[in-house]
Amino acid sequence: MKLYDGRRGYVHVRLTPEEMVSSFHVVEWIEVDDTAPKQLAARFTTPAGEPRLIPA
Repeated sequence: MKLYDGRRGYVHVRLTPEEMVSSFHVVEWIEVDDTAPKQLAARFTTPAGEPRLIPA
């Protein structure tokens, strides 16, 4: 799973037996601390056993 929009950020993935939820966050800057404000860029759910993305 990947998403490109040209900004810095990270993806947080939550896995359960029922689904995978991928949340793509962007940040304004990257430093040694975690003080940059984050913004949710996209979120997708993938049900277990199904090869598809559901935008959230």
